[in-house]
Formats: sequence, C-alpha cells, structure tokens
Amino acid sequence: MGLEALTCSTVDALLRADRLIEANQRVEWMAQDRIAKVRLKTALADLVESGRQNLITDITEKNGKTRSVQFPITLVGRILEYIWGERRALLQKFGSAGYERSQRGLWLSSTTCEPLTNATIKDILRKRGFVAAEVKGSGHSLRAAFLTEYACVLIREAKRNFGDNYDAGAILLTLAEIAGHEDPKTLQHYLDEARIREALFDDRDFLRKI
Repeated sequence: MGLEALTCSTVDALLRADRLIEANQRVEWMAQDRIAKVRLKTALADLVESGRQNLITDITEKNGKTRSVQFPITLVGRILEYIWGERRALLQKFGSAGYERSQRGLWLSSTTCEPLTNATIKDILRKRGFVAAEVKGSGHSLRAAFLTEYACVLIREAKRNFGDNYDAGAILLTLAEIAGHEDPKTLQHYLDEARIREALFDDRDFLRKI
C-alpha cells in the first residue's frame, strides 16, 4: 500500500527536504529542462560522494498510518528517470485527460493512465518478478527477505563497533522503524534468523563444506 500511495508530490517532498529543488518546483516540470535535470542529478551524486545513502520522507501506508521512509539515493535517481521518461511519454499519449486521470500518481497504468492499485502492483510483482524468474515468492516473502538481510547488516555493524556485547534491542528498534512496526518485539524472528546466518558464515568449517 505504500507503493500505491506514492505520488509525484511524494518525490517533490523527498527532494525539498534536502533542498535539492525549490518550493515552487515539481519534478514533472523538469522533463524538458536539461539544465535543471543535470543540476539535480549532480546534487544527488554529491550527496552520495559525501557519504549519504538515503533521502527520507513521510509515506501513508495501511490503516492510514504515516511514517518516515528511507529511499536509497540510487533508487531516487531511477524514479526520476521514470518520471522524465516512461511516465511522461504515457501522459503525452493520453493528453489532458491522462493528466487528470493520473492525479499525480507515480506509477501509472499503461491502459488507463490512472494510478496503479495495490492489487495491480502485486500482480506485476508476481508475474514480472517471481513467475518470470521461475521461483516461488510474494511481496510478503520479499519484504521478509529484506528485513533478514538488513538485520545481518546491522549485526555486522554492531559487532564492529561494540563486539559481541552489542545492543540487540537497538537493532530491533531500527528494524521496527524500517518495517513500520510499533512493537520491535514482533521482529525478533528476523533478528534470530540473522544471528543464525552470522553463526554459520563465521564458522570456517561450514564454509569449507560449502
């Protein structure tokens, strides 16, 4: 539902939060402004060069809950290319009627120019992702895999900074923030699985057997 809720206004807010665009600018309007696009791309590249990995903005998800979400800067760049390319071409195809139907939605239907629904996004993920790759899975399993991988990253960072006496509670809080959970304890199983992976991959005998 977070993907369904994304609009071009979301992207505008994401960029304005870091003063990457002015208050009166919209990313859609930059499609034919080569100089503005180069400046924005350069500013994003400068952020990455300085060590930044993410931009942050608020997203409204299930049950109307709003939370802050991190967007990797590389992903922001890809979203901008979509807005200036495929999305713009779609709006041009449908004309003024298409712009009205789009409601500034980010992901648009190629047949109606209306924002993609949650069900359609799930179907695209299933067909173009899992079915095309000939593997079993769903959006839920993809999310679970990400949270487990991210827990592994957090454990490695915590071990580098604090050794084996790292604060597991802090890792759960970070996972809860990323996942949008109010109770960090609900994510304990992701941390447990990450710990198992860490134990296996730190075991040289295990690695030799692989």
